[in-house]
Amino acid sequence: MKKIISLLCCVMLLCSSLTVFAAEDNAAWQKLQGKFEWTYQDADGTSLTAKLEGYTLTIDGVGEIPAYADYALGNRPWNGMAVYELVIGNGVTAIGANAFAGLKDLYRITIPVSVLIEDSSAFAGINSTAYFMVKGMNITNHGVGKVPYTSAESFAKLMSDYSSYRFQVDNMYMVQLLKNYCSEKEVAIAPLDALTTASNPDYPLINYTSSIAVAEKDWVPGALTHIQAKQQGAVAREVFSIMLGIMPDYNYVYSYNMASYNIVDATQTAGTKTYVMTVPAAYRFPNRTHALIQIGNGVVNILEDEDTSADTITFTTDLPSSVFALVYKDNF
Repeated sequence: MKKIISLLCCVMLLCSSLTVFAAEDNAAWQKLQGKFEWTYQDADGTSLTAKLEGYTLTIDGVGEIPAYADYALGNRPWNGMAVYELVIGNGVTAIGANAFAGLKDLYRITIPVSVLIEDSSAFAGINSTAYFMVKGMNITNHGVGKVPYTSAESFAKLMSDYSSYRFQVDNMYMVQLLKNYCSEKEVAIAPLDALTTASNPDYPLINYTSSIAVAEKDWVPGALTHIQAKQQGAVAREVFSIMLGIMPDYNYVYSYNMASYNIVDATQTAGTKTYVMTVPAAYRFPNRTHALIQIGNGVVNILEDEDTSADTITFTTDLPSSVFALVYKDNF
């Protein structure tokens, strides 16, 4: 069963502001006289120091490195300078869009995993084989409501967006966690220590991958449906959070992209069809009800499960390509 939720205006409003650069024009770094050293303070409590020594840029302090629009890159004090190495301090909480974009010599980056990379454009256009040393296991959550989004996931997005960049993390747990977040993407991640059994109990290793097929009654020759576990952008996460606000008994699992095609002529399938999606093994329990929150064509739908199996969710839709959040409630 499908419930159509009248959130078209809400979705359009959110989509109209996909990228926000809160400090792009007034990011006033103050240069210390006679030195390649700058300070930055903001009303939100941010207090940062940036220092260029030789070819190494070090940023310490507390708070977020501001975002910059394409036309405001000249406001960055390191703009146009030869920077080979970047060191981010533990007190830095986030890095805004375009913060280090275009530093073509930037090759080596040391950065805590607790830092949220707000947009992967922060490191666009640096050395194509850049090497990131991602330190620690202190993952931070920056989600909205019941929809989590972690600093580790922001690194996974960077990895997926720039496949030539290389990453070193502390241990095998971090390797596997980031690979899970990257889903089907091949990424270059190596552990500093491959022997320890360290982990973070707040972020267990869960395989969110799923498979999907058109229900037998709707299958036609050449039909192919693909689903990919993929954490969505800020707009979709905001919509999912709004929907979970009116579904108080439900909890978020993960989000997915679905596409349905005919492999004979590579055209998108049309019409209303029923699909069967597998539930990740970690979320299969008796007396559990699954549902999907679907975003497509500016409309938000709640797709209820049409089968009674704990292993699958069966749903009907006329949107062959869309974004989903898998959610569940326990019936005790």
